[in-house]
Amino acid sequence: MVSRIGLAKQGAIGGDRRLRPAPTVVVVNGSGSGIPVALAVMRAAPILAVVIGAAPADPALRLAFSEAARRGVAVLVLGVGPAAATDDIILTDQAQSWAGKYPGVPVTVSLRRDLDAAVTVTAASRDAGLLVLDASGGPAVDSIIRAVRRRARCPVVVIAAES
Repeated sequence: MVSRIGLAKQGAIGGDRRLRPAPTVVVVNGSGSGIPVALAVMRAAPILAVVIGAAPADPALRLAFSEAARRGVAVLVLGVGPAAATDDIILTDQAQSWAGKYPGVPVTVSLRRDLDAAVTVTAASRDAGLLVLDASGGPAVDSIIRAVRRRARCPVVVIAAES
């Protein structure tokens, strides 16, 4: 369990956040639900669900919508990195499907495929209350996640595949 003091030392609460990474929680698919209370009580801002490339969106969307409904905030789905036009259509359809399961949660889908993924996600994290990333996708995705974890301006949840 991460304490409030631990979060303050990491820069999530007060202090100079430019020099400290945001707190990160790794969630393994299918293991438990919920986010530690210390991360769950952060600011009431949209949940940012990031899909990198053509990675599966459901794990990130499931957690993002669940947490957004609990907090009473919106979900911003951000597609970054290279992907085909059909992948963008699938991502938009998946987001709308999850919005149907959570009718009280507004959703916006933003596709920024031509820009640097890590820079785009970091910039978007400034206005987010929580950032949700799915780690399935290989070494290229891993490097983007490492960069985002160092620079994010909100708490980060990384969904790891079961091993």
